[in-house]
Amino acid sequence: AQRGTGDVSEWLVWFINTFAESCQISQHLIDEALARTRFWIDHKDVSLNPRQREMLTRMLAAGAGKFAGGMTPRKYMAIAKANNRLTANRDLSDLVGKKILARKGAGRSTYYDLTIPGWAWVLDRKTPDS
Repeated sequence: AQRGTGDVSEWLVWFINTFAESCQISQHLIDEALARTRFWIDHKDVSLNPRQREMLTRMLAAGAGKFAGGMTPRKYMAIAKANNRLTANRDLSDLVGKKILARKGAGRSTYYDLTIPGWAWVLDRKTPDS
C-alpha cells in the first residue's frame, strides 16, 4: 500500500469473483445433499437388502454424474460383496424394477444409473470441480 497507488479495484474484483465461485460450489454441494436426502425419503418404503443399500449409498456418495462408468455387475459384486454374478444381476434387475436404477447399454456394455434427474453418468461430463 505504501509503494502502490492505493487502488484496491483489482483485489476487489478478485475477492468478489472468488466469493461468487465459492457460493456456486456451496450451492452445488447443498443441492447434492438435498438430492440424497430426497432419494432416501422417496424410497423409504421400498424393501432393499443390505447389499442394495450399500451399493446405493456408494453411488449417492459419489455425487451427481460422478460414479464413473455407472454401476456394473462386477462393481456391484465388489462393493456389495455379492457372492456371484447371478446375485449381482438379480439385485440390479430388482432395482430396475423398483425404478431406482435405469439400465443403459447392452450386452457386455450394460451399466446402471440412478434415476435421479441429472445424476446419470456421462463420459464427457463437465463438473464444477473440473
